[in-house]
Amino acid sequence: MNPSTKITNPKLRFPEFNDPYSSIRMESILSRVVNAVDVQPEEEYQQIGIRSHGKGLFHKKIVKGVELGNKRVFWVEPDLFIVNIVFAWEQAVSKTSISEVGMIASHRFPMYKTKQEKAYLDYLVWYFLTLKGKYLLELASPGGAGRNKTLGQSTFSRLKVTFPSYSEQYKIANFLSSVDKKIQQLTEKQSLLQQYKKGIMQKLFSLEIRFKDEQGHDFPDWGSVKLSEILELQDNAIDMADEKEYELITVRRRNGGVDSRGRFKGKEVLVKNQFKLNSKQFVISKRQIVHGACGLVPEHLEGAIVSNEYNVFEPIESKLDIKYFNIFATTLFMRKAFFINSDGVHIEKLLFKTRSWLKTKILLPNKNEQQKIVSFISVLDKKIEFVSQQIEQTQTFKKGLLQQMFV
Repeated sequence: MNPSTKITNPKLRFPEFNDPYSSIRMESILSRVVNAVDVQPEEEYQQIGIRSHGKGLFHKKIVKGVELGNKRVFWVEPDLFIVNIVFAWEQAVSKTSISEVGMIASHRFPMYKTKQEKAYLDYLVWYFLTLKGKYLLELASPGGAGRNKTLGQSTFSRLKVTFPSYSEQYKIANFLSSVDKKIQQLTEKQSLLQQYKKGIMQKLFSLEIRFKDEQGHDFPDWGSVKLSEILELQDNAIDMADEKEYELITVRRRNGGVDSRGRFKGKEVLVKNQFKLNSKQFVISKRQIVHGACGLVPEHLEGAIVSNEYNVFEPIESKLDIKYFNIFATTLFMRKAFFINSDGVHIEKLLFKTRSWLKTKILLPNKNEQQKIVSFISVLDKKIEFVSQQIEQTQTFKKGLLQQMFV
């Protein structure tokens, strides 16, 4: 590689390699590829874009040449290094593939071919996804934030990168790609499990699927009940002590769920009318319920408090398993009850009216069948959570590799 400078080896290295890494200019390992498009007004073209943070290429909508105006565009060729000069500092780098052949890229996306035996394309992309690579891209992108930080292409060509031999580049890049593939496989598995759960829940709550009791007999038919018959509104506010610390909760929108907002002294809590919670209670945000902000209090938040901007309900235990209701609350069947009150009024833009909502009728299985449903869905949730943990662990492993295998 005709190294100009000898540098320190990385912390983590494959044992069969021991040659020192070398410092080399980008212009000696890359050559610009320019194939201008002669745009025809009535022809159709598809442009590409690059996501930041190394998230790859995406394909834009097909447009006619007349819509491109005076924009300078170039044909995309496969197996090229490509960068978005506007967001290079955010690691908007990638490589082209056979999938992009026949597409076009604007002048904001310069493309480069790696010089054989000097730089392995995949390794180069990985390099610029490291902290060192990000630093170099920022160095070559002077200016303020956002669109003012444009990559200087001449500066980029003079950047010095630290590379091992071509064979070591190849092994590192392919090893990292295998880790990425594992993350992709786990993510697909997680998505399939989530889709399966969604489909099963749809069938369960539309009564397409029914469970049987321990003797193999059918459970009784589901009955129509008002929410007021199975939920009791809690109104036992507590007195706040100024110097005592309390854990406050909040309820997530969209997917629901109860989280901690942190610990605060009584004097720091602006709304003094608070309720103490237990893990058998169900919480609704009166202002955000139409966005799905509701959920069961988790055991680790037992004893936390919540303001009167929320409704707190306890189940009538002879009729309702609150864990079942927590599952039911995530379905479209329950969302209809959130959006439409007993008078048939759409409440999306109105303040939630508790008493009116409690008059809403739902179909409810008996408690034994509720518990069967809870057990079944809990098994699925555990599988999804296990895969989520695997994804997180593999992503952490990948992050460690990027920190230790590059210099």
